[in-house]
Amino acid sequence: MTHAELTESRIHLLWELGRVAEAGAAARDFRERRGALLSAGTEDDIRMRIETPGFALRAALRAGLITKAELRAERDRFVAEWRPRLGPGYLPYLWLDAYATTVDDADDAREALAALPAFGGLPRFYYYDPLQDLVGRTFLLAGRLDEAVAWLERAAAACELPFSTRPVTARLLLGQALERKGDLAGACAAYGAVLVRWGEATPKSTTAEEARRRARDLGCS
Repeated sequence: MTHAELTESRIHLLWELGRVAEAGAAARDFRERRGALLSAGTEDDIRMRIETPGFALRAALRAGLITKAELRAERDRFVAEWRPRLGPGYLPYLWLDAYATTVDDADDAREALAALPAFGGLPRFYYYDPLQDLVGRTFLLAGRLDEAVAWLERAAAACELPFSTRPVTARLLLGQALERKGDLAGACAAYGAVLVRWGEATPKSTTAEEARRRARDLGCS
């Protein structure tokens, strides 16, 4: 599980630096090696975390290493393998791992939310609060702004330690949702919170640069 968590962190950091091709290579390397991380005695919760396609598939897609059709085929294979093995309480987490983590555009988001009822709805507990950004981002891309704001506020308010980029990137998403709702003061505050943290980062932060552009376009002080 440590390999999976470190690879996911590495991918997010590389995205933050704008190094999309390297993030794709890291994802490809993990997917090629993950079979060696498993044994017959690996418990299912750890096995599922290693085998989950989400973050690695989205990184590979963004880097042009796989197609959207290949991503969906891998996602569907993962769901078909794991769904019969899980009780009702775990099915929402299967949706989170298979669908919410692979969402990359509005069509993906609508597809993920259409599939959600079949998995028993959203997870009620998050072992790591910033993961709620996956839910908020899905609602945002699907245009369901009230729900997006509620989830992204929780993700943005989560503890930023240890070494997570997610609460800060959630603030950018929150700003986008508030901007689309017409809450320009709230959007400016969200973008400002990003810039306070990463506005002077070197190398430059892609999240901070996007927040800076949006804040400038809105005329934020």
